[in-house]
Amino acid sequence: MPGDGKALVELINAKNQLIVLASQNAGRLKSFELTTKPVSVVPILKGEEFVEYKLKNGSVRKSEIYWGHSFYSQSSLQLYIDSTIDSVTIFGTKTGKRAIKL
Repeated sequence: MPGDGKALVELINAKNQLIVLASQNAGRLKSFELTTKPVSVVPILKGEEFVEYKLKNGSVRKSEIYWGHSFYSQSSLQLYIDSTIDSVTIFGTKTGKRAIKL
């Protein structure tokens, strides 16, 4: 996002497509729509700490789950899974491993 970014919001529209709204301190609100196929929404459970994505092209990606509770780090605690992802596994030290069926 060009400019002085202030906030970022992710929404799902009626067609299950991801929409991103970005605001700037000295600019207009910008809206972006993901143009790929619809996404699946997976809720994050308490105690889950990171996610491993296996993509259809064979690569693997890991991502940390942030549990922010302040104004600047609030999160909806959801994963958005699109058609490029083959499988998802969520891990937590107390919760163990959870495989997501796509």
